[in-house]
Amino acid sequence: MLRQGLVLLVASALVLAITSAVVGRGFSWIERDRMQELLNRSAASLRSSAQAMLTSNKDYAGWDDSYRFVTQGDPAYLQTNFTSDSATNLGVDWIAFVGIDGTVGPAMHMRTGGVPKPLPPSHEEALQQLLAGREIHAADAGDTALLWVSGVPVLVAYSAVTDSAHTRHAGRWLVFGRSLRAGGKVEPEWTMGMPFEIQPTALDEPAGAPVELEGATMTGRLVLSPWPASLVLRQPPAYTKQRDAVLMWLLASMAGLVILAIVGMAALMRHKVLLRLERFAALAEESSTVQGGATRWPVTDDDELDSLARALNAMMERIEEQGALLAHLASHDPLTELGNRRQLMESLRLAIELRSAQQESTACLVLVDLDQFKTINDSMGHSAGDRVLETVAERIMEAIRPGDVAVRLGGDEFAIVLADTTPEQAHHFCDRLLIRLAHSMPYEDRLLFTTVSIGIAWIDAGLNGHDLLRRADRAMYRAKQLGRNRVVTYEATVEG
Repeated sequence: MLRQGLVLLVASALVLAITSAVVGRGFSWIERDRMQELLNRSAASLRSSAQAMLTSNKDYAGWDDSYRFVTQGDPAYLQTNFTSDSATNLGVDWIAFVGIDGTVGPAMHMRTGGVPKPLPPSHEEALQQLLAGREIHAADAGDTALLWVSGVPVLVAYSAVTDSAHTRHAGRWLVFGRSLRAGGKVEPEWTMGMPFEIQPTALDEPAGAPVELEGATMTGRLVLSPWPASLVLRQPPAYTKQRDAVLMWLLASMAGLVILAIVGMAALMRHKVLLRLERFAALAEESSTVQGGATRWPVTDDDELDSLARALNAMMERIEEQGALLAHLASHDPLTELGNRRQLMESLRLAIELRSAQQESTACLVLVDLDQFKTINDSMGHSAGDRVLETVAERIMEAIRPGDVAVRLGGDEFAIVLADTTPEQAHHFCDRLLIRLAHSMPYEDRLLFTTVSIGIAWIDAGLNGHDLLRRADRAMYRAKQLGRNRVVTYEATVEG
């Protein structure tokens, strides 16, 4: 369940991140397309203005007045045809006549407060580089160019001066020029009010990315081929607010879905986790109070709690197995697998209680001690002694009944609690046991023999386990005093 919740949260975060990236990329494409469109439209507007200036230039260059001015000279020509008003109408800043050899003149700057002024030398040098040596034809259609003069872009249109029939040329070019604003910014009427710039570009310079994002500003660049310049537009993205609104909507929607998922998971967790944990707690409390083994945790599925339940059940089984083993070791002799003194005392307690409750109930305690067992240990080794003890234990177990209890008290001493047995019956049982234990015992390649001395004490009300052990022990030692390999029943005279 927790793993599924984490997977859901991670998946939600990934979906939000991917969606945000897709939305951001989509708006970036929109911004790029928009800027590319602005660049294309502005470049088209700039070329259209240049073409209009070329048309006016060609018209002026084909006048007969212009032809006569160049070939014959007419002092009133310039003042009549190129005034400040006409410059405004034509959309030019200056005019110039340039010869085939590159000589410039006459030339004048017309937007100077109504008084024409000569062109600066930098303009003349730029015109000489553009037109010197260019062959003139009467039917030359002229052309446009973009010159860089002292770092300022200058748009020019030039045509050959001819007669009105375009059959003769005067050997000079008529040039119209318009300087773009200082700093390279294009005048507003050419750029639809956008903050465009014109920057120099080598003709062999490879074109870069048309639109790039530099920090919070988008930069669009369009090469104005065949002119050695690029049109550049820098402005912040236009759809930032829309993009942020969409992202906020996506974030809110995703948050709502996550909240719904969390609520659903909480309900599911209560059903599949909390209620089951409460059941586990109840079972744990029940296991601590119920005798006879712990309750097993239910396994219904294959989730984390079921894995926990399986682990707990396996642990409880191991604990019970270890507990049973410890209980067995606590009440049994490890060599002979008979009960030990602890089991004997518990059996005596139960027999005494039964005797107290039922006067007709009888039982006897039999104490068996091997005769001269130390001799076997000393002469044959402890392994032989252990084999004798194991054989004696096996033969005692073969002799007793299902309701009787046989234990090893320690060393070479054994005890038997005979249920529902009178002293006379106990004596007969012990006589038979003497014979059984006197039989030879095979050990390796030889036979071992041993005898036992047996003492009997009957179980009576008012006695405890220690009293009975003391009485049986007195009777057993009396048997040894009488020559061993015999049975003696406790009597009061034995105490003496």
